[in-house]
Amino acid sequence: MQYIRWLNAFLSERRARVNFANSTSKTRLMKQGLPQGSVLSPLLFILFINNLAELMPPEAQAAFFADDVTLLATNRDRALAEKEAQALVDIVATWSKEWKLSLNADKCESSFFSTNTHEANWSPSIVIDGKVIKHEPTPRLLGVVLDRTLCFGPHTDVVTKSASSKLKILAKLSYADWGSDKFELFRIYEAVVRSRLDYAGPAWQPWLSDTQMKRLDVVQNRGLRLVTGQTRSTNLESLRCEADTLSYNTISQRATLRSYEKAARLPASHPRRQLLDNQVPNATNATAGDQLAYPSQANSHMELRTASPSPNQSVRHGRPLVTTQSTHFYQASTARKTFRQTNYGPSPTESFKTMAQTL
Repeated sequence: MQYIRWLNAFLSERRARVNFANSTSKTRLMKQGLPQGSVLSPLLFILFINNLAELMPPEAQAAFFADDVTLLATNRDRALAEKEAQALVDIVATWSKEWKLSLNADKCESSFFSTNTHEANWSPSIVIDGKVIKHEPTPRLLGVVLDRTLCFGPHTDVVTKSASSKLKILAKLSYADWGSDKFELFRIYEAVVRSRLDYAGPAWQPWLSDTQMKRLDVVQNRGLRLVTGQTRSTNLESLRCEADTLSYNTISQRATLRSYEKAARLPASHPRRQLLDNQVPNATNATAGDQLAYPSQANSHMELRTASPSPNQSVRHGRPLVTTQSTHFYQASTARKTFRQTNYGPSPTESFKTMAQTL
């Protein structure tokens, strides 16, 4: 009871005023909302929005991250998937009105994902308060840029550009006369540059083509040359040996294996374990062995992304989109498909088991 009275005092009779250009406005009573910057505000908002999940149909896939809500509607027919997506949006809109939250359709967006090239120009029609929200072909979800075919080429562009810009820090600190030694430079590289490449890596890197993965390796090689002081003509194996590291492709595969194993050891009711159990292969990179390991699944998917009070919405048709709304929101994505027969033995499945035992 003491905590309830304390929270009531925290939320009631809160007043605010604005100070601008040495002038202060009149004090106004804040009748609703939470103070921005307060440590307690996020927790109270989570409690406030929690009952929205209870309103979702049992078959609906919903993920909540603070004030961001992601909804995924799935159907083989894109028209039916669009209809299911609209129904989920209507639930969010009704809930928002009931709890005095306004949804701004201008700040909402919808996206469509499909590997079918004949559907490249199709866009869903999702309506909020009679207004069709805009279509965004490459939405950003928790820092990861999605694209229609989920090849993650646009996200690779963003990541390599961001990481390359941070190499300037290494360049300034790597002078032979007064710069840091290579061990300190390597720690700086890991913290400033490679962290950009690693972010949510197990979610999207297994889906990359060899060409896109090579772009990430190129960024790492540039950083290692700055760390070790080697020239562009230095053999790559010698460069990695000098820096005491591996190729980025190998680093990515190890991180994916760890994520796979962590998800596999979680309880069956855990979201990451459920994503692992329902995983599907990447049709673009799948090998013959992968196709044996992963049965063909041709479901159509529509994803709605909503944020409260202003939702972002997406629709998907194609393969299932893994969204757990955490830092590694694709943690349990198709891990084994990156281990090819030519590299790890006769079978991708057996290769995975071998690699997992050696880690």
